[in-house]
Amino acid sequence: MATPITPPTPSPIPAATTGPADGDLANAASVNVAFLDLMSGVLGLRIASYGRRERVSVASFNGTSFTIGALGTVLLTTAGTTWYAFPNSTAQTVVAATAFGAALGNSTRYYLYAYNNAGTLDFIVTTTPPNASRTYENGNTDRAFITTFITDSAGVIVPFTHIGNDYSYGPKTDFSVGGGSTILRAANVVATGSATVTLSTLIIPSWALSATMNYYAYDTVTGGVQEPGVTAVGYTPGAGLSKVFGINIVGVTDGQEGSFQIAFPQSVAMLYTFTIGAGSYIQIGVGGFTM
Repeated sequence: MATPITPPTPSPIPAATTGPADGDLANAASVNVAFLDLMSGVLGLRIASYGRRERVSVASFNGTSFTIGALGTVLLTTAGTTWYAFPNSTAQTVVAATAFGAALGNSTRYYLYAYNNAGTLDFIVTTTPPNASRTYENGNTDRAFITTFITDSAGVIVPFTHIGNDYSYGPKTDFSVGGGSTILRAANVVATGSATVTLSTLIIPSWALSATMNYYAYDTVTGGVQEPGVTAVGYTPGAGLSKVFGINIVGVTDGQEGSFQIAFPQSVAMLYTFTIGAGSYIQIGVGGFTM
């Protein structure tokens, strides 16, 4: 009867092992220790490679496809069981609608995964988000997570560049009067007041750690933006709020634009408070995020 050899968890990566000497019987007692060490090493290296890809590099600027840089080696399963390592050393272009299997919807977030297509590394687009570690599709190690993207109200991919953990939208002023679409606009403040804006509805994924926000202010605007959720003593003015941006302009009729950073300690949101002069406004949009 065969002897099962099951590596322990967590699995060690042995530096050496012991095998039978010349003339020894090749029985279980003399070989199983070596086999277990070998299996433990293989399992340990596979676990260490879980979800691993070289620095992800993806860009899309034509509204329909994206270019994926070489991924190095992609580790994934087939039918959820056997693991395969796919070398990937060349860039490739993927048409999103083809990978999705249908026309893209309007104002929707999608996810791009790599998978084993009959022995060849291929790509598929779905609306199912990745797991908590952003390595595979949630509950499915057959699909390795590569990137995410959104469409605008016309089903066009919002231009972006994704390198490593940094994600940047292409049109810097797309949220304001300087652009066409307003898909990246988070706030259009035309009257004095305060509001908390949830940013994870579409333009920023819920797992983002921070974001770059762009703004365009016209004429007379005073106030600022705070990030909620910072509760460390001595670091906030109160109520868990930490100021990340302030503005005070009067009569700037040619407008003022700029950017600021905001972190998301507990939720992907921002709180703004502005005093707006007659005929004045400030627009705030998303320039990118870190995940």
